[in-house]
Amino acid sequence: MIPTLDIPTALLVSAVVGALATVLADVTLRREHDLPCRRAWLGCSAAQALACFLQATRGGTVPELVAVVGANGAQVLALGLLWLGARRLRGAPTPVWFAILPAVVWLLACTLPWFLHDRLVRQLLLWPVILVLLASTARELWRVAGELSLPSAKTLSLVIGGIALLPVLRLVQLGLEAPFTIDILTVLAIVVLSTAVPFMALSVAIERMQQLRAEGEAAAASTGRAGIERLLGGLPAVIFLREVDAGGALRLLYRGGDFEAVTGWPAAKLVSLDDMSAYSKPGDPKLRELLPQMLRDGQGSYEWRMLQPDGTWRWMQSLVRVLGKRPDGMVEIVGYTLDITAMREARAQSLSAARLASLGEMAAGLAHELKQPLQAISLAADIAQVALARQDGAEADRRLDTIVEQSQRTASLIDRLRRFARGAEADEVLGPVKLADAVAGALELMRFTLRNASVCVEVALGDPPPVVRAQAILLEQVLSNLLLNARDALAALPAGVARRIRIAAEPVAGGEAGAMVRLVVADTGGGIPAAVMGQLFEPFVTTKGPDRGTGLGLSICYGLVRSMGGSIEARNDAQGAVITITLQAAEEKPPADEARPAVPAA
Repeated sequence: MIPTLDIPTALLVSAVVGALATVLADVTLRREHDLPCRRAWLGCSAAQALACFLQATRGGTVPELVAVVGANGAQVLALGLLWLGARRLRGAPTPVWFAILPAVVWLLACTLPWFLHDRLVRQLLLWPVILVLLASTARELWRVAGELSLPSAKTLSLVIGGIALLPVLRLVQLGLEAPFTIDILTVLAIVVLSTAVPFMALSVAIERMQQLRAEGEAAAASTGRAGIERLLGGLPAVIFLREVDAGGALRLLYRGGDFEAVTGWPAAKLVSLDDMSAYSKPGDPKLRELLPQMLRDGQGSYEWRMLQPDGTWRWMQSLVRVLGKRPDGMVEIVGYTLDITAMREARAQSLSAARLASLGEMAAGLAHELKQPLQAISLAADIAQVALARQDGAEADRRLDTIVEQSQRTASLIDRLRRFARGAEADEVLGPVKLADAVAGALELMRFTLRNASVCVEVALGDPPPVVRAQAILLEQVLSNLLLNARDALAALPAGVARRIRIAAEPVAGGEAGAMVRLVVADTGGGIPAAVMGQLFEPFVTTKGPDRGTGLGLSICYGLVRSMGGSIEARNDAQGAVITITLQAAEEKPPADEARPAVPAA
């Protein structure tokens, strides 16, 4: 039994709901101007609400014939706009007049008296048009669901396909010449088209909006990544991002930059290479070895050499910083690698110039140091000749021993001078250096210079003297520069004032950084002026006159100490300047014969 229904009330409620759906859709889609179906589906919802209103008022406030013509025209227009929205959502270019043409045809036909007053003719035109529009819309929405992956479009397609059965039933009814009345099926179809379909169309539009927004964000992210890659590709550096697990294992997450300009290798060789040790020179520091210290300090840097395609080596510097620990326990580190070959060459030239400048300041003293043994050799040779003439073999032997001793002293001084002037080799790595040897070497070069300025040097390195991780020649250069600066400060003191330099060393507990050694060079020259204390280790900062100093000595000392993994600081005490150098402690290498492994017995 078909339940009774107050048809005008249901249609009016549907009209109100359709109007609300129109307002809601307009508010929701107002800012989505790029959504192709927006205007068509807003018009569809409004036309459907108008159709419901006219159907509800037929025979009442509105003449029935006018209401029927208007309601059916609005219904055809609503279905045409629904089809147009589906077409445009799929990206199919369709003119608006395609959607409004059926409604225009209906209204024009209704202007003909014979058509307007013949109900059967009107039904034979109306229902096929509605059937075609519903079927076409359901087909377009089905294609939208497949092409754009919109599940809500598939649901709407099935609903509209179900409503399309109504025109089929009506056409069958007309064919059987059954009496035609508006029954509950027609009302339900109109109600669904007025209420459910606008909201379902809105859900399709919202889903497409979200999809377009996600695609836009993905495209923006892709464009941003491309821009970043282009930016990094123009930087003279190779950027990398890695993660470290609890066991210290490294995994590459990202590497980018101008590979060929920085490393000499094409990007395809290195962009996803997790371990670079195959390109690193044996003996050079590696990230895996320095990682524990970097994780403790939060950052670090190291210099290493990279193999080139032609078999040569290129100096690189890698700087690393810890980003933080993720919730999964992994630690992320970021860093970059630079080609510092040219910088090292420039630094070597600066060091060479500084060594030559130091040698220039020590020239008079070195000449005296060389003159003394030569005079002793000359005198011993004269006495030996006299002794041989007297046939005094014992005296001649003593003098010859003196000649050999002074010759060895001269050779040692010349060799030390030659090594100082030449500097460290480019491929020389840090290793154990006895502080006593480095201090003795610097004092040997500076002996006459200090003695000529009446400077007394006190050395207290402890027993046994510590061993540090450094380069012997570089450490001697640092000490020579510090001694020259102390000599200049002491030389400016009035006559009769004590002029002393104290060189001392002591081990320091380094905690997580390991054992350290503190080397102190202090003088009684009155101290460093407060005006330059903050910039003391910057280039071209000096307290000497323009004809005495270049201002590069302490800057070079700072760079040399840092390159050896240490630090250098300056302060004043009650008597004068105190320079403190802190270096990592090292174990002394055993003699070559002790280090040689035993040969197993045959």
